[in-house]
Amino acid sequence: MTDAVLSQLKIIVERAVRPVQASLASKRKMREELLAHIVAIFEDEANTGDEQTALSRTAARFGATADLSEQLQATVSVDERVGGWLETIVGFPPRGSMVVLALRHAGLIAALAVVALSAAMAIHGLITGAWNEWTTSVRLPATLAPLNFGVLMFFASLLGQSMTRAWVNPDEWSWPRILALCVAAWLLLPAWLFVLCLALVGEPASSVLDVGPLLLSSLLAPMVLVIVARMCSDEIHHHEEWACLKID
Repeated sequence: MTDAVLSQLKIIVERAVRPVQASLASKRKMREELLAHIVAIFEDEANTGDEQTALSRTAARFGATADLSEQLQATVSVDERVGGWLETIVGFPPRGSMVVLALRHAGLIAALAVVALSAAMAIHGLITGAWNEWTTSVRLPATLAPLNFGVLMFFASLLGQSMTRAWVNPDEWSWPRILALCVAAWLLLPAWLFVLCLALVGEPASSVLDVGPLLLSSLLAPMVLVIVARMCSDEIHHHEEWACLKID
């Protein structure tokens, strides 16, 4: 079987799978199973004629892709649909501008932090009755939590996208770049907390002492970055391979 024929068979499969609302993992399983099925049909038809005739007969035996899409959609469970919806919300797999996607991630995390902070403020106020306490300087670090989480998520998203692209695209792979991303991941949290401490306290030496212990625990960040990027890269590579097929 030539690569051109395989591409044609993949296009037939993709016409059925792409409209389905499901998680990437579910759609990947659908593609693999349908591709194996249609390849078997083609090999059977190829024994009785030329490639073009075999392709036509294979498409006919495979059936209408629109009908197959409906059948596939009916098999998707609720959790798989929710997974696909969440992947769409967070922008996975990442496409387009890295900065725009990082801003989306920052906004989502900041919004969740606002909800959590509002709930904490309400519970604390109902229990203690000290509603005005949250307007004091003592509670300032807590009230700034949405901003802090948003900023950290913005830079973490940029680092994650950059590391993932390095794994997916061989042209972007280089050890100096990987090392620089790992160092940036290591210093991200300590550096941001140093800036906050310096802004609140105004004493550089004291701020360094406050964030110093984080330099050790933050060594986990580069390892997490590499592991997550490596895990995501395979799924992204598979998605991009099928997404580039022109099914219209």
